[in-house]
Amino acid sequence: QDHKFSLIPDDLKAAKESWNDIHKDAEFISKDIAFKQE
Repeated sequence: QDHKFSLIPDDLKAAKESWNDIHKDAEFISKDIAFKQE
């Protein structure tokens, strides 16, 4: 249990980093779509 609990901060950090990557991709895609619509 203690060992599992110690892994949580690393999991949160990894999740935050992957979320940042997804957010950047979504921003890039939305700009690309907006450019094509004009």
